[in-house]
Amino acid sequence: MIVSKQLERMNAVVVFRSDGFSVPDNAAFSALYPGPAGKGMRFVEDQITRTSVLSVPSLRLVFAVEGNRFRVDDDSGQDPGSSPLPDHFRQALEGLFPGARPESYGFNFDVYFRFGSVLPSGAVFRSFVSDEIFRERDLRDVGVQFTMERNGGAQRETYFIKFVDPLEIAVHANIHVPSEDIPSSDGLRARLAAAYNDIEGVVNTLKLNA
Repeated sequence: MIVSKQLERMNAVVVFRSDGFSVPDNAAFSALYPGPAGKGMRFVEDQITRTSVLSVPSLRLVFAVEGNRFRVDDDSGQDPGSSPLPDHFRQALEGLFPGARPESYGFNFDVYFRFGSVLPSGAVFRSFVSDEIFRERDLRDVGVQFTMERNGGAQRETYFIKFVDPLEIAVHANIHVPSEDIPSSDGLRARLAAAYNDIEGVVNTLKLNA
């Protein structure tokens, strides 16, 4: 039984079509937050790796362009249903990429779940390996990754689940939506909250009885 859940971080991501895409200039990043919200902003650019990163400490947000991929990280730990991430994500898209064409968007979450009883990480591992592997080795970590699709590929979900403590698992969830249309702020907030709530539903389906 889950006794607590902690959201460590989440982000919203968009991948643009490479044709016609160009990295925004530095001035465009600076213009995102010209007032008090921009106090302490830091901007780093690496032309070799085609990476641009803007950190906004006052909002606990990080904006990153990696090739033709753009993401906004929210490290505030706020509940997705009330997080301002969708608003800032939409604002950044309009300010930095007014003419770019998306090909997909999605979300990433890092969530820790704590349980009321010891988790059978060893039994989980032994369910798909033979005892031969333990002759000269000891088990230290266990992780499981899987990808599933919804509605014939309209949404792809990848989960990586790692046992990090006798009572705790860490879940990284990636939600990928192949679409040229990015929802409005309210639409993104609804999808962000739904995707986050789905994680606990997935965790509850795991067979974690010792």
